[in-house]
Amino acid sequence: MYQNIQEELLFGRIAVKKGFITEEQLKECIEIQKRSAEPQLLGIILRDKGYINREQLREIVEYQKKHMRRPATDPEEQKSDIAFGFIAVKLKYTTLDRVYECVREQTKAAKLGLYFRLGEVFVKKGYLTSEQVKDILAQQNRTILECVGCGTRFNVIGYTPDRAVKCTKCGRRLEAPSDPHSIAVDKAINLGAAGGDDEDEEEAPGSGSDESIE
Repeated sequence: MYQNIQEELLFGRIAVKKGFITEEQLKECIEIQKRSAEPQLLGIILRDKGYINREQLREIVEYQKKHMRRPATDPEEQKSDIAFGFIAVKLKYTTLDRVYECVREQTKAAKLGLYFRLGEVFVKKGYLTSEQVKDILAQQNRTILECVGCGTRFNVIGYTPDRAVKCTKCGRRLEAPSDPHSIAVDKAINLGAAGGDDEDEEEAPGSGSDESIE
């Protein structure tokens, strides 16, 4: 359940750099993390101690994403993105030329080790709005949800409002993003809904009553 060590260290350094916490608070939480019987993310510990709030946690995660290399899209995700592009054209949100242009931009970023879903590229170039991206994702049976604990965002395949979904990183519940205009995601969860994509994505943890969040 841990992020890799490099990510954890970077998370702590960013929190200090942005003035959200002190060096002493960081050291304290790292020690708590080391002594913990169950694996805990550093961001969750800092939040539970009251040293950062949910908005600050999300800001650190976004900053971290911009300054760390992430895996490029795998073949199944690329298929999903191609479908995304053609749905955008079908809905008359964009043109086929712009789809190909954004795919080329995505490929360039992938060669640098940077991961962006096609919808993110469209929004960054001003070709689609975040609401249009959400419309297209809905056509693909996908919903963007955010973890109330660690701030990780997921493309959830097959989600329905009556179904509880938990974060695959920290186990807290997922809900609508705190920033409704952001369409950036970190991972995907396939709930195995009928007709859903058979992608190589993380299976959702067991649902049920979730723990309370302070």
